[in-house]
Amino acid sequence: MDRGFHDYYGLISGAAHYFDIRRTKQAGLVRHFARGNEEYLPPAEGWYMTDALTDCAVRMLEQHGAGNKPFFLYLAYMAPHWPLHAWPAGIKKKGEISHQPAHIIDIMATFLEIAGIEYPDNFHEKPIRASKGKSLLPVFKGLPDTEQTGYCWEHLGSAAIREDSWKLIAEKDQPWELYNLSDDRTELNDLITINTEVAYKLHQNWLAWAEQCGVKIQDIHRQMD
Repeated sequence: MDRGFHDYYGLISGAAHYFDIRRTKQAGLVRHFARGNEEYLPPAEGWYMTDALTDCAVRMLEQHGAGNKPFFLYLAYMAPHWPLHAWPAGIKKKGEISHQPAHIIDIMATFLEIAGIEYPDNFHEKPIRASKGKSLLPVFKGLPDTEQTGYCWEHLGSAAIREDSWKLIAEKDQPWELYNLSDDRTELNDLITINTEVAYKLHQNWLAWAEQCGVKIQDIHRQMD
């Protein structure tokens, strides 16, 4: 609140576990959460970061947003980390929700198409790898996106690939798990021993992507078992 805001609710120490900020990957690491100017420790049970931030924002809107005075609310989730400011002139289906998957790599391609600019193939006569992202402009126009086939990623040893509703994922030093997001959005039912063909295909695609991008692949992630 010493940054110009009248009220605050949220983390003051970077990212944290969505369900319990006491749970960390590094021994001795402590995450801090604040309500107003006071440190606040959310309950360990029955609390979810995204819902808690949303509920607080709604309360602030109900308390301050009904009058005629200007009111500013900044709400930044950890998932995603920041809000994406929309391009209203190009969004045909305003007020609707799209379930089309997207990734941060698609932002550059979207901006380039909006601006009518081609992605360069070289910089100072040095070749540049082609952009992997796909423009989201068709989605904004209400058209089906038929170009993007899936997404791969790796971060600090954890890895994943998503294609359609299937997601193959592995935490650092842990084996692969397979989930069908169409009926298991919270990823509680591991299907890797049931849908082995799907898992194998996704694993091969992830390995190809990882090799192409120079990912340091953990030995446990080079295999499926």
